[in-house]
Amino acid sequence: MKKILIILFTLLIATACDVQDSGDLLGGNNQDKGNTGNTGNTGDTGDTGDTGNTGDTGQAAECGNGIVEEGEVCDGGVKPCSDLGLGEGDADCLADCSGWDTSSCELQAECGNGIVEGTEECDGNTEQCENLGNFSDGIATCNDDCTWNFSECESAVETLQDPTCGTHLGNQERNEFKSFVEERVLGDNPQPQYFRLSWRSEPAISMVVTWTTKDSSATSMTKSTVLRVSRNSDMSDYIEISGENNGPMIGSARTLPYNSAWKTVHVAEVCGLEPDTKYYYQGGGIGADGTEVFGEIYHFRTAPDPRLPYEDHKFTFVAMGDSRGAAARLARTLRGAMTEDPLFVTFGGDFVDDGTNQNQWDEMFEATKDTFPYVPIMPVHGNHEKSSLNYFAQFSLPGHERWYGMVIGNAVFAQLDDCWRGAGMAGAYGIACNGTMIHDSSAEQLQVDFMNKLFTEHADKPWRFATHHRPIHSETTDLTHGGWVNRDLGNSWGKVFDSHNVTMVFNGHDHFYQRHRPLLNGNVVDNIKGTHYIVTAGAGATLYDVRDTGTVAVTKAAIHYVAVTIDGYNISMKSIELNRDTGDVVGTLDTLSFSK
Repeated sequence: MKKILIILFTLLIATACDVQDSGDLLGGNNQDKGNTGNTGNTGDTGDTGDTGNTGDTGQAAECGNGIVEEGEVCDGGVKPCSDLGLGEGDADCLADCSGWDTSSCELQAECGNGIVEGTEECDGNTEQCENLGNFSDGIATCNDDCTWNFSECESAVETLQDPTCGTHLGNQERNEFKSFVEERVLGDNPQPQYFRLSWRSEPAISMVVTWTTKDSSATSMTKSTVLRVSRNSDMSDYIEISGENNGPMIGSARTLPYNSAWKTVHVAEVCGLEPDTKYYYQGGGIGADGTEVFGEIYHFRTAPDPRLPYEDHKFTFVAMGDSRGAAARLARTLRGAMTEDPLFVTFGGDFVDDGTNQNQWDEMFEATKDTFPYVPIMPVHGNHEKSSLNYFAQFSLPGHERWYGMVIGNAVFAQLDDCWRGAGMAGAYGIACNGTMIHDSSAEQLQVDFMNKLFTEHADKPWRFATHHRPIHSETTDLTHGGWVNRDLGNSWGKVFDSHNVTMVFNGHDHFYQRHRPLLNGNVVDNIKGTHYIVTAGAGATLYDVRDTGTVAVTKAAIHYVAVTIDGYNISMKSIELNRDTGDVVGTLDTLSFSK
């Protein structure tokens, strides 16, 4: 009978070990299942993303099987009393495997004589807690029965893990995106530039740094990609991520193939960082002869520890979109937004006017070189990105990089792509956003499934957000824009937002600021029950006229950004208007706050 029970128990353990938890950054479902998406999976058809910790499923100790297992001191057999400091004789293992029977020993332990004997753990002495178990600080004292007293010990916090960190490859649909592990080769222009930050894995313990070297050709490209990260501003005691130091929970250092448009792109991810901690970093390359070429020292901050109680989470993020080629104006808007000390920026699309024009991307990266290196930018596609190769090559995002999810603190974020063949009224938007990387019409339903999965898995989180380019709700006098031309999204994604009580949806495309009253199934409801649709498309593009009709609460054609602060179960939002020419603050356009 015991053998049968053991066999059944073993089968149950084997089955349990096949189950994996999803990671914190989640991807869409559109590429091959093997994609290493993000703790961030944003891959395809299956969760191509990163998987979370599965943990070891250990079998319970079985006293009497002759094997000393976890929780047992012994399991059968004898031990010389001399090994216990009790003279001649042998000690037998107790029947419950909890210790030794020392009654047959020549000497007997005497608790209180200041000598640790026999089965005593201590005898009047003290010990550093970290030497006795999983503790980080404190002093253990000895009880009257010569056992340790751990009441003054501080338990060590288990290191946060994301086993997929350091394994992500990004979109692999084209040869242009198939990176290789860095090699010690410097090209003819190895000076790093255009640094930008993003996440692909658990945001509390990782960061992705991407930069460019302007090499002149594939035969003279800089193949070396090396990232150094330190807690110290002078970069002392740094950790180095490179081809020689990489792997799961370490990091990755990869280089994309040379391209005559965007030149050489370098992508490095660092893992195993501490949550909510400021780090300094440098990216660059090292030649075969040891020559080093590194960029300036920048810094970033990791996200809060997701294991904290929800009421203890506090962070600010910024939402904005639509600079559409106005690089200088975007730079001024970002500088204004940085005064909010945001953890990250969610960008609603249309960085440039023509996503296939590399000069516009270079102009944008040059203009934002005093902001992009300091805050993660988590963008979505706009129609002016034109589904271009340039976009996918120069942003390092979770999974297949089309759509993806993020879990930060007590909040969930769905970053969506509303461009596909046939999108919009009579397919007009699908024509406007058409390009090499455009998805077929299945993208609409794939993202419905993706959101349902993401929001269901994290239904316990009090705050849920989505960002995509085309607004479902928007009022404007421009006859080619407004929510009415995006009814395809309202009929599909709008229902998902309703069913999962999404807190806020951020959109671009219509160049102004506009917040609608909270909506549920098309009806105005209270702040907690409804979804707040916010058009934030004032990062620099030419502004459109607005209409204060329908469910509009506040609106204005203005250059602006939106800052959202989460403080436990409280949320506050403000929209700040900036002078279009100087970037100076004009005033506050809108505020909103409520609690759950």
